[in-house]
Amino acid sequence: MANKNLFQILHSNNGFIQLHEIPYSNAKDSIDNYHSKKIGDIPLNLEIRECSNHSPYNILYIHGVFGHCKSKKNKKFLDFMTSLGYNTFGIDLFAHGESGGEKGNFKMEELISSVNTASDYITKNYSKDNILVGDSLGGEVAFYSALGNPNISGLVSHCIFLNSELTMDWKVRALKNSVTYSIGKLLGLFPQPIDAAVEAKKRGLKYSYINEIMSDKLRTRYYDMDSFRSIFTHKPDVPVESMNIPVHIITGEKDNIIPFKHQKKAYDLLHKKGVDIDLTILQNSGHTLVEDNMPEFASIIDNWIKNKFG
Repeated sequence: MANKNLFQILHSNNGFIQLHEIPYSNAKDSIDNYHSKKIGDIPLNLEIRECSNHSPYNILYIHGVFGHCKSKKNKKFLDFMTSLGYNTFGIDLFAHGESGGEKGNFKMEELISSVNTASDYITKNYSKDNILVGDSLGGEVAFYSALGNPNISGLVSHCIFLNSELTMDWKVRALKNSVTYSIGKLLGLFPQPIDAAVEAKKRGLKYSYINEIMSDKLRTRYYDMDSFRSIFTHKPDVPVESMNIPVHIITGEKDNIIPFKHQKKAYDLLHKKGVDIDLTILQNSGHTLVEDNMPEFASIIDNWIKNKFG
């Protein structure tokens, strides 16, 4: 395993990354077995894609805010990763997609438990060499799921907030403080509930993305505000420096939701604490890497796994 930490700034399509330009139709052809399975007591929906001659490492994908693993962009990503030679899994988090729980009503601990249930199932039925890939909110959930989890070998996080250690801005600071949070709700600073489409428009995300939110019946449309707050107030049972597996943060330079400067702070803090961590910043890219930069995103993950684990 390489010991040197990687910090790289990549320009889209500049040739620095070995891109795997596999048409989506061909990517689907590489899947030998695709099915969904309900696991755990909730139950939770696990999307399973198997391929022959696969890597010893499994990919477990954790979707982003309001999402699920049967959305168009997530299906393409999961198909693509399978075409690169991985048994690939996607978990619908608690209260999301086809998993159990009241839509949009959850605690961060329940999201983390969803990932742990999935990794337990994969370890029991496939192998223990699991790489978590978390997208947006999924990056934060994946990080805290990996802490102390013996079933996880590596972690790729697209957007890590590291909320137990860092505060991104004044709104997050107000969310964390119980007094200012209560006042903010009374003043209407924190909407109740949070509407996925409204938030996407505020952030300037593409019309196609907003239209998908409106038309996707499996997508969680609203978040209870207290549920959303739990993401930012979660405190892990063990310190972040106990992370003993390789971590790779991937982010976009023009991400206006979780700015890359915040990702760099998280990288610096974890690096100083002795975590084996790498950081890749994609120039001229925004927040929706899985949607807008999927071949690059997948290729970075594939190259990193091969370089780190052989």
